[in-house]
Amino acid sequence: EAYECLFKLANTWDLEATNTVMVLVADSVPHGMNIRGIIDDGCPDKVDWKKELDALKKKLKGFYFISCSNEGVMKRNQRKMADDEEHFVELGDNFSRLTNVIHGIIAKELGSIDEYLKHLNTTRGVARADEVKTLLKTKTTKTK
Repeated sequence: EAYECLFKLANTWDLEATNTVMVLVADSVPHGMNIRGIIDDGCPDKVDWKKELDALKKKLKGFYFISCSNEGVMKRNQRKMADDEEHFVELGDNFSRLTNVIHGIIAKELGSIDEYLKHLNTTRGVARADEVKTLLKTKTTKTK
């Protein structure tokens, strides 16, 4: 996975002029994380993923990592890319909620997560709204 190249490229964009939020959806980690048991010679172009991501985060309004992995070692290392647990979403291989989660992230960033969860409750049911609320680790009013 060449995330480090994406981070380096994104650092050339004029992101300070916008309120950009990046959502990275992936099942692996960038080159150079040196996960025990996984052969990784690092980035062929010698790009440091951490340096590039740290610089990128300074330009972004927010950065979220959605993990589509079921492997514990992957998830532990993917977490290192998120600033905190609220910016790390553990989706596993259940892609059926990906659209709802991304919409929820947008709603969180816009300050309208309660409204979005109420909309989900109305259109998809309380179980769906509660599931998305749990995935996003959102502290909101009741979705009912």
